[in-house]
Amino acid sequence: MFLNITIDNVLGISNEIELNLIAESKRSSKKETVYNISRGLNVNKINGIIGPNASGKSSILHTIAGIGNFLSEDINMKELKNCEGSTKNTIVYDISGFLPKQYDNTRKSKVSMDLYITKGNKPGFYRYSIEYTSNLQEETKVREKLEYKTKYNNQWEIKSDIEFKEYRSEIGYKCNHYESIANDYKQISEELYKSFEDKMQYYKTFYYHYIFCSHSQLSDDFITPISELYLECWLEQDEAMVNKIIRYIDKKVNKIYLKKIEDSEIIKVDTVENKMIDFYDLSQGTRKFLMFMYSVIRVIQNEGILICDEIENSLHIDLVRFILKMFKIDNNASQIIYTANTESAMDEKIIRKDQINIIERENGILKIIKFSEIARRNDTSFNRAYSSKSICKQQPDDEEINRFISEFDISKIKKYGKMQYIMKPVKKWLF
Repeated sequence: MFLNITIDNVLGISNEIELNLIAESKRSSKKETVYNISRGLNVNKINGIIGPNASGKSSILHTIAGIGNFLSEDINMKELKNCEGSTKNTIVYDISGFLPKQYDNTRKSKVSMDLYITKGNKPGFYRYSIEYTSNLQEETKVREKLEYKTKYNNQWEIKSDIEFKEYRSEIGYKCNHYESIANDYKQISEELYKSFEDKMQYYKTFYYHYIFCSHSQLSDDFITPISELYLECWLEQDEAMVNKIIRYIDKKVNKIYLKKIEDSEIIKVDTVENKMIDFYDLSQGTRKFLMFMYSVIRVIQNEGILICDEIENSLHIDLVRFILKMFKIDNNASQIIYTANTESAMDEKIIRKDQINIIERENGILKIIKFSEIARRNDTSFNRAYSSKSICKQQPDDEEINRFISEFDISKIKKYGKMQYIMKPVKKWLF
């Protein structure tokens, strides 16, 4: 679980911003949406981020995902080899990535994350921080640091603090090449090997939680070759659950299953009208929700984190509420962080006021404010405040839109020309 995230000079984030996910102690409502770590320390399990266009919402989530890519280094998604019991063949999919792009390469970019991890050999509180630059004049390109403590009020213990002249992760490299490095240390000395193993307990607990227990849904196109492979694995392992979910949301589906054709298996769907259709014949909303629920269930099982950009895209608002309600399961440290463009995705029947994070940009400066800091009274409605434009100011606002439309004169606009180069291949494809 994330407790706190600080980002500076990354992607569209020009200044330092802080996303605080610790629940306000004075609030006693909707206790099922917070996770109690210790007395007086609760963390919000459901966290929404809302703001106008180009305010920096997506930059926050892409930064979190980008750090995951950096940690993954040269991994080829080996868990896809068998999807924890599936017999699917290995698919090589290189997700190694660079660090998220800098907003300004004349100064360093900084990201710091405080997490609480419940599983692994060394559960507890972790702080991962990284500073980096793309400036070729700088000798040190990356500084990566990992700290740990067993209790919230304890002092941080530094487990790693390393500078690199190249773009690489100490934690990612040693986790991805653990066996070969361990064998090298064994051959040198037993003492060196034991020291390495001790440090790796912390590395692997943090790494496994960040990379394998957590999921990100950032692309509007949810059905990629990789996500389709996940669905095939899911059908092979728990066809009953997949069918239970799809029947809730698509009443024309009778059954979804894997059909063997020659040496391969493909996803097929039987309808209530006794027709067999392809998976891609289902609506985009049905397909997206099904893949979404796979991630939700995996995250809840592993008490990980799900991040989702623009959660309501292609989904009915009732399905968004369905997803959010899944994170109300008692005594489970799973967490969702999502962005939205509409107030309906911040349903106050489900989430608390301190779980709604408003991001705004004023004079080029970004800031994040919890709705609970604005709503002084308990009966203050987010939907009402949003509709009245007292928060999340429209970009562009109504005055700017009306002025553009009133000044719009089609007769004065330069002719764009014919689109034959587009229409010819389309026409050929259609007919």
